[in-house]
Amino acid sequence: MHTKLWWKDKYNSPRCERVPHYRFEWLWFGINIEQGDDQSWEQWIWVHKYCDGDIEKARETWGWVSGKTKQSTWK
Repeated sequence: MHTKLWWKDKYNSPRCERVPHYRFEWLWFGINIEQGDDQSWEQWIWVHKYCDGDIEKARETWGWVSGKTKQSTWK
């Protein structure tokens, strides 16, 4: 089974609800393989949905910062 990316817009920024993943089951045995994490998908959405594919604009306008270092969380 394969699931799609689930996300929502909250306070004018993306929030990842569920990352795409594959689930393989056979009898009692199951394997779940996830593609990426929440932050990487939120950045992908930011680039493609909010900044029209312009990665430089996305990097400059990314609003999330670390609570400890006060620096951008852009990967």
